[in-house]
Amino acid sequence: MDQKRVNTRRSRGAAGAEPSLSIVLTLEDQARIVGRTLKQVVGHCAERGGGAEVLVVDDASTDGSAEVAARWTEHMDGLRVVRHHTRRGRGAAARTGVLLSKGRKVLVLGTDLAVDLDDLDDVLDLLDRGADVAVASRRMEESDISRPASWLRRVSEGVLTAAAHCFVRPGVRDSFCGAHAYRRGAAKSVAERAHSTGDGWAAEWLAIAQRLGLQVAECPVRWASPDLGETKLRFLPTLAELARAGRRLKNVDYLAPLPARQTLAETSFVDAAIASTRFRSRYEPK
Repeated sequence: MDQKRVNTRRSRGAAGAEPSLSIVLTLEDQARIVGRTLKQVVGHCAERGGGAEVLVVDDASTDGSAEVAARWTEHMDGLRVVRHHTRRGRGAAARTGVLLSKGRKVLVLGTDLAVDLDDLDDVLDLLDRGADVAVASRRMEESDISRPASWLRRVSEGVLTAAAHCFVRPGVRDSFCGAHAYRRGAAKSVAERAHSTGDGWAAEWLAIAQRLGLQVAECPVRWASPDLGETKLRFLPTLAELARAGRRLKNVDYLAPLPARQTLAETSFVDAAIASTRFRSRYEPK
């Protein structure tokens, strides 16, 4: 990548205006892919126009992922990097990103970018057509899977999907695809009520959306298992988390918002200048 800054907000108009889109990337020990992911995401945002911000939420990675991501803020306007001081889980990272987002729409993605970026515009279009929440799905007839996940991953996701339908009833066919879009109000309302912090977070979020009376839609996408390895899916902890979420959903007081002190505890922004002096890696931007 050349040293010229990539401006993801070039169509925003006046400085300080709210972005039309916030992209939240959850990050956990993925230093080797985060640079490539950021280059692709920000390049896509620049092409589509309309103004966007990118929020990277690092869940206490031990391989320097946050510092690698922070180095890219020197080259990309609209990029912010946030770090959890202790490991809290992928769901907690998604919640942190959503609560800190400023865009009128919020898109939550996995850093491995298994969903084709061009198809994300179709997911976002569902919000313009009236949906409050839009979910990328591999389980629709029009979906295209060019590189399937491993056999073990497919079996694990199949069991967890069945468990999600049994315990929390998310109302969609695929809650583990890796891309969810929300109108800002819907995103904040769901995130501040979400308790799940692990890999089963998406199913709980969708169940909460249903309980709040929000309109949820699915969108077929092109999907390919990441060429640098699949994101870890913790099967037993996720199964237990779905069961706990199902029990919580039966509680009439469950949908009261959580206090901000709880949802954003032990979170800080990562400064690029600090990262550049404390960390050196072959994954830095070039």
